[in-house]
Amino acid sequence: MRLRYLLLAVTAAALLPVLAGCGSSGEEATAQTTMPLKKYAPKTDLICGEGSIEQTELATVYLEKHPGAEELDMVLPAMVPPIEKEIEELHELGLPRGHEQEAEVFLEEMEKALEALKEDPKGLSQENNPFEKSNELGEKLGLGDCSRNP
Repeated sequence: MRLRYLLLAVTAAALLPVLAGCGSSGEEATAQTTMPLKKYAPKTDLICGEGSIEQTELATVYLEKHPGAEELDMVLPAMVPPIEKEIEELHELGLPRGHEQEAEVFLEEMEKALEALKEDPKGLSQENNPFEKSNELGEKLGLGDCSRNP
C-alpha cells in the first residue's frame, strides 16, 4: 500500500510543472521566458563558449584516434554535437525581452545552418559557412561566442 502512495506522489510531483503551465495567459508565459538583453547576452556567450571548448576537446580526442584525419573529417563528430547542445540550451534559456523576434530568427538560422552542415560537412569552408547569417544576427544582438560558429 505504501508503494502505491509513493508512486502516486512521484507521478503527481512529475506532473506538477506541466499542470502549473496549463491555463496561463500568454503574458505570464512570456514573462517567465524572457529576460533583459543585458542578462541574456552573457548567458548565451557562456553557453556557446562552453560549446567551443567541447568542440576542441572532441576534436582532440578524434585526432588521437585518427592521427591522419583532415579538419573536415572532424565536422560531424566534433562540431555538430556541441552545436546541437548549444541550440537546445539556448531554447531553454528563453528570449531577450524586447528582442524576442530577433533572437527567434537567430535560433532558426542557427538550426538551418546546423542542418546544412550535417547534410554537407565537406562543403564547409571560410567561403562557405552555413552559419554566416546566424553569426551576423548573433553579432547584432551582442551574443559573443554565439556569433562565431563554427
